[in-house]
Amino acid sequence: MNTLPENFEITRYGIYGRLVTEDDVDFILKLRTDKELTKFIHPTDESRENQIDWIRNYKIREKEGRKYYFIYFYNGTPVGLNRVYYRSELYATSGSWLCQPGIETWIPIAINFILNDIIFEVLNIQLVVCDVRIGNKQVNKFHTLIGDQMIYQSEIDNFYYRTRDTYIPKRDKFVKLYNLKSK
Repeated sequence: MNTLPENFEITRYGIYGRLVTEDDVDFILKLRTDKELTKFIHPTDESRENQIDWIRNYKIREKEGRKYYFIYFYNGTPVGLNRVYYRSELYATSGSWLCQPGIETWIPIAINFILNDIIFEVLNIQLVVCDVRIGNKQVNKFHTLIGDQMIYQSEIDNFYYRTRDTYIPKRDKFVKLYNLKSK
């Protein structure tokens, strides 16, 4: 099973990304405790110390190759977060996609694409599964636009999947539309 090195970093589409560290705790808490941004994801404890402990524990799972938590920067400023979790040899779940309010509209799209590029091209995983709260209309629409297939709907979530074969052509269309740099 492919794993990421502890110092993993990537630059694509004009965005720099790397694994989260304890030094990122203030930005993480800023986004993860914003009531508007997080109304469709699990709540986060507002304690700085608890978040640092959570990151330390997450780092153990990163070393095992089971979960990864990323932070992204545009022009040196942190702009977003997302994660890979429930990872196996063949599939993974992507989620916890949060971006700084007020940034340019292409940035959250690029951040999502970078995570998928990591999953498909670096980790060589074949299938991505996502769960999105039914009420999160904007993210549900995005999943449809990038070709994700809904496989199930629970009382609260829509469950989608994407494969490398369905993802790459949709990504390439958006990259061209937004004139994003691929590397």
